[in-house]
Amino acid sequence: MKKLFLVRHAKASLEDPDVLDVQRKITEEGKLQVIEFIKYLKQENITPDLIVCSNAVRARQTAQLIAKGLELPENGVYIEPRIYEENVTFLMETINEVSDLVQGLMIVGHNPTLSWFASYLSNNPAINLATCGMFAIEFDIQSWPQIVEAQGKEIFNHA
Repeated sequence: MKKLFLVRHAKASLEDPDVLDVQRKITEEGKLQVIEFIKYLKQENITPDLIVCSNAVRARQTAQLIAKGLELPENGVYIEPRIYEENVTFLMETINEVSDLVQGLMIVGHNPTLSWFASYLSNNPAINLATCGMFAIEFDIQSWPQIVEAQGKEIFNHA
């Protein structure tokens, strides 16, 4: 049994038009969102074995705060540039490369791709992740490459 936690990054600043999208940082409100999100994860006993995040600053900040809040080891966060791209195929490729020793995988990335991907895997077309929102899916599989479209079972939808 594998669990996939799809998490959208926390609220990020849009104020400076000179800052490249990939360099946008989370705001103070975003930091508070992550603190509340960590409380939720602890309440639900959710601790991923591995967090894989986009290379965008806001996604890295979100992932690192989650890892610290859940007391994951320093090597518990892996940065994957393909997650920044708006491409479901890249997300699937990234997941397929994860070790089968990982039972709970958290992906920290961006909309609309994460919402599309959650819909694709769960056959639920109404998913729209808010900032620092999570959609969790369970798969009755032994290996990550065995994930199949519309075969995931929704276990959490934290908006």
